[in-house]
Amino acid sequence: MQNACKHHSKMSKLLEKPEVARRVPPALLFFSLMPRLLGVELPIGDSFHIGEWFAAATTLWNDPTSSPLTIHGGWDFIPAIVTRWLTGGENYFYPTIYLTGAIIPAIAAAMLLLLLTRIMKGRITWPALIFLSIAAVAAPTLVGTRDLFLIATCWSLYELMTHSKSTGRRSLIILVIALLSAGVVWSFDRGIAGLVTVLTTLLSAAYFEKKFSYIRTAGLVVLCTALIIAIANTSGTIDYFYNVLFLAQTSSQWRYPLSPSFTANALSAIIFVAATIAATINTRLSEKRAYFHPYWLGISACALMMLRIGINRADMDHVTMAMWAPMILTAFSYSTREEPGNKPTFALAAAVSSIIAYFILYYAWFGIAFRILACSFSSSLLWCQQLGPGSRVRVFLASLSVWFLVLSLVNPTRSLASTTKSILKRRIVTPIEYLYKGVPYSRIADPGNAWAAKMIRDSGSKCLLDMTNSGIINAGANLPACIQASYPVYATKKFEDKLLREIENMDAKAVVYSSENWQYSIDSKDMKKRLPKVDALLRSRYPVEQCYEKYCIRSQQAMD
Repeated sequence: MQNACKHHSKMSKLLEKPEVARRVPPALLFFSLMPRLLGVELPIGDSFHIGEWFAAATTLWNDPTSSPLTIHGGWDFIPAIVTRWLTGGENYFYPTIYLTGAIIPAIAAAMLLLLLTRIMKGRITWPALIFLSIAAVAAPTLVGTRDLFLIATCWSLYELMTHSKSTGRRSLIILVIALLSAGVVWSFDRGIAGLVTVLTTLLSAAYFEKKFSYIRTAGLVVLCTALIIAIANTSGTIDYFYNVLFLAQTSSQWRYPLSPSFTANALSAIIFVAATIAATINTRLSEKRAYFHPYWLGISACALMMLRIGINRADMDHVTMAMWAPMILTAFSYSTREEPGNKPTFALAAAVSSIIAYFILYYAWFGIAFRILACSFSSSLLWCQQLGPGSRVRVFLASLSVWFLVLSLVNPTRSLASTTKSILKRRIVTPIEYLYKGVPYSRIADPGNAWAAKMIRDSGSKCLLDMTNSGIINAGANLPACIQASYPVYATKKFEDKLLREIENMDAKAVVYSSENWQYSIDSKDMKKRLPKVDALLRSRYPVEQCYEKYCIRSQQAMD
């Protein structure tokens, strides 16, 4: 009890200095981002995910009319195009990786934290400080490059829906439409989520407030979205509707087989999103108007869209995609809440109970021993009996939150220490070193990627077919993809006949055939099993196989 009092006293002293307290979350965010911002570890170990930024960009650079499948994103290849145009030659690889892997995700994380802070209107209470601090530590793992415009859209939409003056409203409408339109072609799934968020907000506002102006704004949103999609299609950079249809038809192949861990991961996102919506459902526009705030409805729709994206492939890297939108709901509910009542609503009680109960069970099944959790929670419950009824819950939940915050800082601390050690051993290249010396492709690619890219270039091929799904090879070969799906793993057997026609018509003397690396056999299913007809055609057309450093190419004749 004495320790709890000391902790509360220290917190109170911190809150007496609001300017100091406000700096805590940004400082924690900067600390969490430091391992990424310090530099890039070379050679690149993940040529699959990092290579995605290069695959479409390399094809478009060499064949601007090709309209390649850009997998997850629409125009998210733009950083690679821009850095290549600015730096030229091999010097564009490093800044592209640093921009997409460090700078843009850092901007997205900072925007999320600033939006939460903005929504909470600078209220410096200890629950708000704990909430924002945990958001700061978590943000780098919750959002990434593809979330940039979606978060910006949510922010501009908040400013529009809470703007009470008539002046400046037109500028906010233009800003919302511009950011949403850019987001629609920046990332397909996030763009659709943004469109649903904005339209849900505007149409519900038109219904509740009986204002035609919101319907007019919704019409402008649809018109401008259609216009940017038309520009993207006519420019030849992306075939928007084919990309979206392709993703929808092939997304089911990425679902894990039903298992305890898969189910637990999916439930963690479902319960978190559902509990947040339930806990914040009493959010009102004002005390006099008994209806849901349109912005709350819009962000709820966004949370459900991101939940669908996150649980399609329910490992923790994907599940966390569903976590940031509910945090906006929580912040919004906190900022618009009425005076607290003596009795919690059923929805609020159910939400808090389900969150605590589920995560106790989750860690019992997959992590912390249940008896330890049981003893800890039951003991703390008795300790809290020394306090008043209201303080019991606050102290209990605050203690949980603070300790989760401390635990959340463990990984950033380890990452920072590991990154610093790698810099000293010259395994990580810092931006300063890049600006001073430059970074050639030979340092970016691992030996297998570099060898495969050189062999394809030397073969005299006019395009690249890479069955190993390694975009770093596309970058090194500097050739357009021979087929529309630069990563063949995203195609299913339904598209195999189309791939066969493209392969029969391609001008390639050699192909990157296989690899021992994980991206060739995702979910223990290699490309030979995924596309057996394509494999048979490649083996017959390219009979000579050569291998080096975990990569194999097949060619029409032996190569030196």
